[in-house]
Amino acid sequence: MSTHQSIRLLLAVTSPFWRAEEWLSQTSRKDWPQSLLALWSLHRAIDRNGFLKVLSPPQRKQLNLNLASFRPKHSGSLSLSKTKTETLFMLESASLRIADFLADSASWNEKRSWLQRWFNSTSFLTLTESILFSDECIDRILGLQERSIQKKLSTKQLPKTYLEESIYLDLDPVDLYTPYRVLCRWSKTLKLQPGTRVLDLGSGVGRIPITLGLLFPKVEFIGIELMRERHAMAEKARKGLGLRNVRLICGNAAKQGLPPAHYYYLFNPFIGDTLRQVFRQLKNRTRHGKLRVAVAQIELPWSYIQKQNWLKPIRRFKADKAWEGIGITVFESL
Repeated sequence: MSTHQSIRLLLAVTSPFWRAEEWLSQTSRKDWPQSLLALWSLHRAIDRNGFLKVLSPPQRKQLNLNLASFRPKHSGSLSLSKTKTETLFMLESASLRIADFLADSASWNEKRSWLQRWFNSTSFLTLTESILFSDECIDRILGLQERSIQKKLSTKQLPKTYLEESIYLDLDPVDLYTPYRVLCRWSKTLKLQPGTRVLDLGSGVGRIPITLGLLFPKVEFIGIELMRERHAMAEKARKGLGLRNVRLICGNAAKQGLPPAHYYYLFNPFIGDTLRQVFRQLKNRTRHGKLRVAVAQIELPWSYIQKQNWLKPIRRFKADKAWEGIGITVFESL
């Protein structure tokens, strides 16, 4: 976008009269996904490049008037830093509202086309590295509403099977799942061949099998998730996207046994005896041939796997700094 276009977009979406539905209904359908990326690019420019400094005095005044409509208790001109903070918040809110509109109005074929294009785009992955709320936008487009699950389950008694396991209802979704950009970059280092099977242990709302299933249509992906609420959301998205190479299982990975696979991935899904049982099953699987276990370098699985003398590290993936310096290491059985 040119500077003029960016300023016009900025003043439009911060206006108290701006509505995502009306705005997008006047936009060509083929430009819908680009509208979301344009907001992210503008957010990054303001956050990193001091974009607000290029506004003319009348434009700066208009922006402050727009922002003032959302803070009626305050009056007067804001400092540049305060204007920046409020503007970034407004752009994030606008992005999430656009994502909600796309979730309701776009077909599953359109969503699949967008995601395949985004996940294979280097510029998209670079952009989302600095736009941390981009993952929630994608989740909303796919109907993967972890926050709604947390709200629903926090208001009623949890099933006993949930209480026995680690389900992380108290965590922000940002801290709960591997980011989309990290999955895309990491998976390409694996050089997965047709016929390979990858199993995600504790697959949550299905980010890993869905993302990798789109990137590698000739590779089989399986997700196992204990919580039926998360599983149901993931399964709806899988069906909508038509991912025949993805299979989602609702069950307890420690108790029902693990399907055979070439790769097993763990973020941080298990604690205590469940973690030990899963690794015992993985070790037993080596009787039938070598396997690989990929673990995010965080919390229990990371510390636990390093004590397993039947596994050796063969590949380390260093994620971007925006993911709190977390990386992913692939281990192979001896």
